[in-house]
Amino acid sequence: MSVNEERPSAEVLDSLTYLDAFVREALRFCPAGPWMYRLATEPVAVPLGTPVKGKDGKMMNSFTIDSSTFVFTPIRALNTSTSFWGPDAETFDPSRFLDGRSETATKLPGVYGNTMTFMAGPRNCIGELGSRPERVSKISLVVRAFVKGEEHLGVQVPLMVVPLGGSSRDKEVV
Repeated sequence: MSVNEERPSAEVLDSLTYLDAFVREALRFCPAGPWMYRLATEPVAVPLGTPVKGKDGKMMNSFTIDSSTFVFTPIRALNTSTSFWGPDAETFDPSRFLDGRSETATKLPGVYGNTMTFMAGPRNCIGELGSRPERVSKISLVVRAFVKGEEHLGVQVPLMVVPLGGSSRDKEVV
């Protein structure tokens, strides 16, 4: 589908299903925050999908997170886990959101495309809903600005290498 409007309406942007799938896949594959810490304010029993053997040798079906414990959530790892996304989890493929493959990841409680990019539950990222139209509209503007180029030359992207912390002697490597 092409968009001929200079400023497409929300309805037009909502109809761009591949663009939406592309944005979902980009946020799944490269979340802005690759991990998240949360503080447990009360003890929480966490059920396990598969029982594991504890230190005492007994099988456990759940474990308890004590209050005042920081919980680390590896967002990028969950978003690219083969357990949730299948064998091609590390492959960038927007069509997974068009052909139903993302439905296998429904075990992830994320609020956006079954990903953990914006977390889940009552304390998920409050900016997700407000930023969705902005994400799609800005990406549509960037895509519209692309000009078909000289494919026979391959990808031509200069690489800027900067030491951690930066340097006044930054050099461009091509």
